[in-house]
Amino acid sequence: GWHSRAIATAARQRLYDDLELRYPPAFFELFKTSSDQAGISVNWAMGIARSESLFMPDVKSRAGALGLMQLMPATGAATAREFKIRYTSSGSLLDPVTNIQLGTRYLEKMQARFGSHQVLSTAAYNAGPNRVSSWLPATGSVPADIWIETLPYRETRNYVRRVLESQAIFSWRLERQGTRLSDVLTPIPSAAQLQARLLVQHGVNPAVTRPAPEPDIRARCIYNPRPAASGVFFGAYCTYIHIDDDEKRKKNKQPKESTTTNNKNCYQ
Repeated sequence: GWHSRAIATAARQRLYDDLELRYPPAFFELFKTSSDQAGISVNWAMGIARSESLFMPDVKSRAGALGLMQLMPATGAATAREFKIRYTSSGSLLDPVTNIQLGTRYLEKMQARFGSHQVLSTAAYNAGPNRVSSWLPATGSVPADIWIETLPYRETRNYVRRVLESQAIFSWRLERQGTRLSDVLTPIPSAAQLQARLLVQHGVNPAVTRPAPEPDIRARCIYNPRPAASGVFFGAYCTYIHIDDDEKRKKNKQPKESTTTNNKNCYQ
């Protein structure tokens, strides 16, 4: 726990320029391994952890979030199931290895949901993805710095600022590379623009309008002897079901089905 004490002491003494003391590379190897597996920036993950817990592995928030990356037990359990990570109870979140694995995987999910937009993903990690989706512009895009400054939650506004600052400093501390915030502060898209962005990332051209699929028509063979006018019984006949309407017909209990007796395709 000396990392958190060093950070707090430096702040109290106003040693703001002592970046080595204020931004220690705590648990770097664990963050590096898990971040690489999740396909996210290790500097981003460490910026999240520093902002969440000051690198205290056993910290618990008043809301019930636990560990280095401050995961709620329900979130930790759901993420563990999805990515097949060992998780026995909420106490697992106090283990740095498990907590970092789950936290980086959850960041991966936020990144996928918001089209690799790091500002949106960071805000979602703090306030939740549904709230962030509701905060997207109605139309057009908005400059990221203005969007951050107009967020309705002060906690989230400050949180996003801290994470961006920490990420830039860790980039310099760990890689000796400067990070331009302008590279991260790309415009905030509207919901429609975000949807189009996600389609492009999945290899779908949003400009192409796909025709509606043809209804799924299948032949179902039923043996139901029916007398003809001559008194001769027919054998099997085919019932054609429009699968798209099948559920409606089940509810009405009056299926409108076309039948053809002794159809040669009935058994194909």
